[in-house]
Amino acid sequence: MSDPNFQPGRIDADRLRAKILSGFPPETEVLVQDTHGNGYQFQVWVSSSAFTGLSRIQQHQKVYALLKEEFQDALHALTLKTEMRG
Repeated sequence: MSDPNFQPGRIDADRLRAKILSGFPPETEVLVQDTHGNGYQFQVWVSSSAFTGLSRIQQHQKVYALLKEEFQDALHALTLKTEMRG
């Protein structure tokens, strides 16, 4: 059950980008935008060869798995776009 008094923390876009990049090959591109300037709602685009052969759902799951801790502590909303990089 979630705590009705929970107040999300804030996360920096650069920290979020670094966290995502930590789980991908070096040639991966990640763009992160704080959509509301509030530190907990972001739009993220990830392009990586690590997505080759994965469905869109599997691609998203790969990114979300890296951000599990951030969703518990600071991240409130994430719009995610992924693409395979050849």
